[in-house]
Amino acid sequence: MLVLEEKVRSDLFGNCQVKPGQMLAVGFSGGADSLCLLKVLCGLPVKVIAVHFDHQLRPQSGREAQLCREIAGNFGCEFASGQGDVREFAAKNKLSIEEAARILRYRFISSIAMNRHADAVAVAHHADDQVETVLMHLIRGAGAGGLAGMHFRSPDPLGESPIPIIRPLLGVWRNEILQFCRENDLTPLEDPTNMDATYFRNSIRLDLVPNLQTYNPQIKQHIWQTAALLADENDALDNLAADQVSNVVRERGEHWVKVNQRVFTNLPVWLKRRVLRKILFDLKSTLRDVDYSQLENALNFLDNPLNGKTCQVEADFEIFRFDPQNVIVSRRHQPLVDLWPQIDFDLKPISVSETALEFPGGWFFTARWLENRECPVNENPWKASLDADRLPGPLSIGKRRFGESFMPFGMGGEKVKLGDFFTNVHLPARARNRWPLVRSGDEVVWVPGFRIAESCRVTSRTRQLLQMELTKK
Repeated sequence: MLVLEEKVRSDLFGNCQVKPGQMLAVGFSGGADSLCLLKVLCGLPVKVIAVHFDHQLRPQSGREAQLCREIAGNFGCEFASGQGDVREFAAKNKLSIEEAARILRYRFISSIAMNRHADAVAVAHHADDQVETVLMHLIRGAGAGGLAGMHFRSPDPLGESPIPIIRPLLGVWRNEILQFCRENDLTPLEDPTNMDATYFRNSIRLDLVPNLQTYNPQIKQHIWQTAALLADENDALDNLAADQVSNVVRERGEHWVKVNQRVFTNLPVWLKRRVLRKILFDLKSTLRDVDYSQLENALNFLDNPLNGKTCQVEADFEIFRFDPQNVIVSRRHQPLVDLWPQIDFDLKPISVSETALEFPGGWFFTARWLENRECPVNENPWKASLDADRLPGPLSIGKRRFGESFMPFGMGGEKVKLGDFFTNVHLPARARNRWPLVRSGDEVVWVPGFRIAESCRVTSRTRQLLQMELTKK
């Protein structure tokens, strides 16, 4: 069937962006779709390795793996296989069998691709799969990106491999694939679970699509074309959003992004949605989707981010005000040590010398003695000068203690709870428990980044200074 082969060749070297001579790791189950794909690719000017993953879901799966090896040998291509306990993985990670199988399968194929230095992973998704995917997304709720379905070329869906996924059969219909197999005397392996309508995708294929065809016999073609149009438009809108991300983002860390709140809120709402989604996907490449209501809630929060309040997005993200101009979008449960200083010890003595204490994230603490006349005027909150003669005891640095108080400079000697002080200076809650505090004896004398203690302030009678600094390299 030369029409199919020419269509695959055109899409492989066109939409899939493959170059002649490149190496492809081909996901090969032995079913009609992957059998057709492997046969066609083995006849094209590319290097091919067939990769089979045994999900261990059926008793005959081991025999099927051996048959796949024999088929690949008959086609003259290399073969690699692996296996995994999908049921155990699903139970352990609280996933559906479908999702667990998908993760383990992609993970294995990508590992073979990386070991063999393949240029792409080829999978056998076809035009009918595209229609089912679009309908699944529509039923679950989706924007233009979801309704655009799958792409001929896309990043690794697990975000674990730099090797892209390609779909050379995405423009080929299932009936064309079956006809190709018949004309080439290919006998596909049959997976009986494909006829089990209890699986969501199967029910779409077996029940919903035939029902829709009673309204319009060409419904599948129209859905495929609509997805293609939406894909082009979605790509254009994503490019606009990417340009705006560079405008609103002021700084990036390993697990966080600092966003200028005013610039962000001045964007039109449709663009704000895309910019925020792009930021979230950049923070977690394996993110599958963002719930609509949670995204809208996040946009409302960003319009007026209250001090001390946070907004959770999905289970993985948190948004909070950082300062009057900026908000932080961050991964939850990740230490933001490159954003602010955080320590993991309760108490550490301070040796006053030129030697620095190093904290996680590239933060360094130094302390030294100075004569009063050497003290420059300083407005840097990360640098402090104290009256050395008024220090009540040995110097140390450590985390806050339960119920601890502080006498901030400028409050006339009034003591406040550290928790209240942190609230007043708008320090986000997740930073407080590990924030470094300098003590003299049992008294907090400096909260780096904010205030020294009133009791140790420098006066006209000060003779010797303790100068401290916390800097990030």
